Amino acid sequence: MRPRTPPGQHGKISARKTETGQWVARTYYRDQYGKRRDVTARATTKAAAQRRLTAKLENLTNHGATITTLREALESWLGQHKVAPQTKPTYTAAVERVSKDIGNLQVHELSTPMLYRYITELDAKPTTVSTCRRVLKMALDREVINGTITTNPMSLVPATPAARKIPKALTAEQIIELRQYLANSCENRAWLPLLVDFLLATGARVGEALGIRWQDIDFETRQCTIRGTVVDRTKSWQAHTKTGHARAVILPAGIIDALSSVPRVSEFVFVGARGGLLTGANAGTVLRNVLRGSSWEWVTFHTFRRTVATLIDRAAGSNAASVQLGHEKDSMTRRSYIERRGVADNSAVLQKALYGESL
Repeated sequence: MRPRTPPGQHGKISARKTETGQWVARTYYRDQYGKRRDVTARATTKAAAQRRLTAKLENLTNHGATITTLREALESWLGQHKVAPQTKPTYTAAVERVSKDIGNLQVHELSTPMLYRYITELDAKPTTVSTCRRVLKMALDREVINGTITTNPMSLVPATPAARKIPKALTAEQIIELRQYLANSCENRAWLPLLVDFLLATGARVGEALGIRWQDIDFETRQCTIRGTVVDRTKSWQAHTKTGHARAVILPAGIIDALSSVPRVSEFVFVGARGGLLTGANAGTVLRNVLRGSSWEWVTFHTFRRTVATLIDRAAGSNAASVQLGHEKDSMTRRSYIERRGVADNSAVLQKALYGESL
């Protein structure tokens, strides 16, 4: 009894000339699931038909994978991987870095010891090393799926432990002092003190705050729905947040009063002097310039997000803080994901901290 054709292999190639004068090359191919398939190719000559069929069989055998070098694997993965616009430059830079260093190696030549040495000896910032490791892992995972390699040599390469940053937040007294400093230092940038107030009143990311439109704020109920963000790279509004989900928060009455007096020259609440869309990069530059030389140089837009989290955590617990900030995971108290639903209303806490009064 003739043995069965192994999966991924084909039988003998035959060829015949049709009545129309074309040649048809044919064989049977057994796919990865064991199913027998009739594979054919046509051409004007016998040799050409056989060549076409051979090429088609090679494509089937490799499951469509024609990648040979790590550089090709990384570029192919980057082209197919879905990633947020603001994250794409980071992944692109990592792909370029790894490709420059070891991109000429064949994928099947990679080994866990070699990749471990590469990652641990990579002369770069910890965040860059972490991104390179992540990119390598995901790209080679795809090559396992494509059938180029059978196992991922990056699977056993551990993540490089990063130095833990201790969050630094503003105290209630510092909030008052900083707001006063900004009020006296931003005559030509009137939007900056209001933006800082909004960040302290919501805990939003700066891109989310700059992406707030007037239609996102209900001035009667004081509810603000954070639906999108401004992307620095494209200088445009993105119709979803970093987590991909919209969230609603109740604004303190003080920020509602402040926003009520702002002229509506654009669909966006925060705009530049000419009414154009502000980006986080541009706004960050303005903030740094305003704070330069003062005791507030350490403050960034993210400081306000940490401050809101700290204020709410101390008043209502870390779970309330994570809901306010739109996190899916309460990292302060537990590492499991928690379903986030409803409207976060911590406006009384933030009203008192910002404006020194109760609702």
